[in-house]
Amino acid sequence: LLLYSRLFEFDIDRLIRILSQVHSSLPDLAVLAVGMSLYTEDADVLRNRLEEAGLADTVFDLGWIEEKDLPGVLSSADLGLYLMDDTLLNRTKCPVKLADMLSLGVPVVAEDVGQVPEYVRHRQTGLLYKSGDIAALADGVIEILTDENERKALSTAAAAHIKENFSWRQLANTAMEAYGLFLQPN
Repeated sequence: LLLYSRLFEFDIDRLIRILSQVHSSLPDLAVLAVGMSLYTEDADVLRNRLEEAGLADTVFDLGWIEEKDLPGVLSSADLGLYLMDDTLLNRTKCPVKLADMLSLGVPVVAEDVGQVPEYVRHRQTGLLYKSGDIAALADGVIEILTDENERKALSTAAAAHIKENFSWRQLANTAMEAYGLFLQPN
């Protein structure tokens, strides 16, 4: 399970509760944490909460990864978890980390906040749940991690969805259309 985050978009205790529920059903759960928290205290809080919950041994924290190495690291995961509190700030963010995961064929279980549903289409490119619905998020993670066929279908669809709708060419065409201009096809 991939956690690709800076840890400030969501409540860390919610993450711990989700991981605890998943771990109780999947005791061999391995969580790959990629990225560096925006605030040092968030990383400390996460480590402490993982220890308290008995989950510290399930998390492999790689920290900051150079951009050139990200695709290989991210694509090694079976599933991503993307949490966001439903706040005004989070509703205005473009979730680039989410797009990174999906573009590499990593399906994602995510919270339905802001632009997230543009990237995660429920049961097409991943699973999408109301922010804060711990039981549904945990069940979704368990479902995808235990159903290889569904995971593969979501993976293929996730990469295709990002390529078809969010490639630089597609985004440039969208901007050009707004001005009545069009790019020539390849």
